[in-house]
Amino acid sequence: MQEVLEIDIQRLKRHPVFLKHLRWDVTPKVLFRPRYPGQGKDVAQETQGFMFYVEYAPGCPKPTLMVMKTYQLRSKTIAEVQDVPQELLWQAVKEGQGQDVAGMYPIGKALEAWLKRSLGLTETSP
Repeated sequence: MQEVLEIDIQRLKRHPVFLKHLRWDVTPKVLFRPRYPGQGKDVAQETQGFMFYVEYAPGCPKPTLMVMKTYQLRSKTIAEVQDVPQELLWQAVKEGQGQDVAGMYPIGKALEAWLKRSLGLTETSP
């Protein structure tokens, strides 16, 4: 069994394949919605790529930002991002109550904005 990588934002920023296939529209609820190959459209494309999610369960010391890769309706958590401000992670958990799936929370608007700035995908103005 392969362990999850511990990475930082700068390492992700240097991977053009990751940046090209990063999905901001895929949340845990979208990812785990039932899909069937015979639905008439390419259902594998709906979630294919990389997504961020916040992992947290009551009793855990703190939430963490995770990266999941999905290909052909198969998903795997591949990395834990180390250098994320904790207040943004806690905010995502708080805002994502009821939108989580088995301890996987959507990243929320503030964390998404921080990630886009940190990855160089938006202007860095305040």
